[in-house]
Amino acid sequence: MYIVNPLSAMRGRKMSRLFSTHPPTEERVARLRRLAGAASLQLSTF
Repeated sequence: MYIVNPLSAMRGRKMSRLFSTHPPTEERVARLRRLAGAASLQLSTF
């Protein structure tokens, strides 16, 4: 039997992200700002 450590692929990443249910707040805010920017661009074309 060959057993692979499932956490070995997590090298360089924070272990807390493995069990996180939501992205960090900074990442969430950045995504929302990008969405808002894209929405304003779409509205300005009318």
